[in-house]
Amino acid sequence: MPGFRESVRSCAYEKYSQFSGRTGRAEFWWFILALFLINCTLMVIGIILPFIQTSILGGFTLVILSPFAAALTRRLHDVGLSGKWVAAAFIIAVIAGTAGTYSTLYWAKFVTPAAFGLLFLISLFPGSKAENTYGPVP
Repeated sequence: MPGFRESVRSCAYEKYSQFSGRTGRAEFWWFILALFLINCTLMVIGIILPFIQTSILGGFTLVILSPFAAALTRRLHDVGLSGKWVAAAFIIAVIAGTAGTYSTLYWAKFVTPAAFGLLFLISLFPGSKAENTYGPVP
């Protein structure tokens, strides 16, 4: 089972654009923890220096978008699902974010958290114990 440092190095540097293969639960959740801690740190910096808050958080989001999508795709592969579900969630996020700006479609703001929340719940499931169509056991 990979530790914190190995998981972050693997997901953020070595496999940041690798959408094929599988990622185990430990590696994926260590990476998510690292993203959470970095995001919290950047939010504190943004509170201290409010004039750069949007730039810092927006820049972090752009930098981490590919590694996050790749890690989530590989995690879904480990569970036996297609990575197309990640693409669908991002498309839903864009459409819901645009629709949510209209006052009559206020409910659309809840669609994106629901879509990604479902993917995160699925990522909690244990992966297949044997090789599946997406590769060998991580």
